[in-house]
Formats: sequence, C-alpha cells, structure tokens
Amino acid sequence: MGKRTKSKKKDESKIEIAFEGARVALPIFIDEYSKECDRKEAIENKISTLLTIEIAILTVFIPIVPFESIKTYLFGNCNDIIIVATIACVLLGIAIVMMSVSFGILMSAIGIKTYSKVDIEKLNLEDNLRQDANSVERGLCDHYKTITIENSNLNDKKADKYQICLPITIVSFLLLALGTILLKIL
Repeated sequence: MGKRTKSKKKDESKIEIAFEGARVALPIFIDEYSKECDRKEAIENKISTLLTIEIAILTVFIPIVPFESIKTYLFGNCNDIIIVATIACVLLGIAIVMMSVSFGILMSAIGIKTYSKVDIEKLNLEDNLRQDANSVERGLCDHYKTITIENSNLNDKKADKYQICLPITIVSFLLLALGTILLKIL
C-alpha cells in the first residue's frame, strides 16, 4: 500500500511539471493575441486609406478628362490625332477597369469577417475554477493559440489583398494621368 501512495504522488507531480510551462507561455499567447488585434486595425486602416485614395483619384480625374473633345478627336481628319486619341481612350479605359478591380478586391478585404475572440462561455469558468492553476493556464494557452492563429489567417488574407491592390492602384493612376494628359495636349 505504501508503494501505491508513492506512485500516486509521483504521477501527480509529473502532471504539475507537465503544465508548468503554461504559466510562462500564457502571457506570451495573450501578447500575441493583442498584437494580432493591433495588426488587424493597421491593415484595415491601410485598406480604408487606399480606398479613399482611389475614390479621390477618380473624383479628381473624371471631371478633367475632356469627354466632349474625344468624339471630335476620334472622328477627325488627322490620322495622328485619331491614333493618339485612341491610345488615350484605351489607357483611360484600362485605368478605370484596373481601378474598379482594385476597388472590388479592397471592398472584399474590408468586408465583415468574423474574428475570433476569447470565448468566455467556452472557457466554462465554473469548471475551470475547480481545477488546479496549471490546468487552467494550459487550457487558456490552447484557447489563445487557436484564436490567434485564426485571426492571423484572416489578417494574412487581408494583407495579401492589400499587397495586390497597391500596385494596381499606382499603375491605374499613372495610366489615368497619361491618358488625360494625352487628351489635354491634343
């Protein structure tokens, strides 16, 4: 009987030792979760800024484009003017399509996505309060790890969409400017 008691105490001490790292890891998981929440805000701010820039570009350039002169240029007698006007119209068309595609991608990135948060019901506090501290800390570590990874994946998708749209917006701006300049100098 004495042997069993000794064996039981060994098993209990192994359990305590097994989860001892959770006490150290828990603050790290909480910090990573907080960083991922901050990252979400930063990415969404960048996306909102790029959307605003796209709207501003279109708002500024559309009134500048001499639409009334395009018909005259395209159906004029001078072949050089017709060619330049056609190139300018193609550049404007490509720019507007690119800007529209970028706008659509950014809107899908900023769309409502459900981020994971600490689920108090899932933690079932009453049951956790009856357990030893190491087990509770281990459960919290697992929970924070899961939600941080889920949020990180959502943030990565949003960041990827932003990375795609930034060069598209820059190129479309340049094409829009070039097309408008060509039409203005005719």
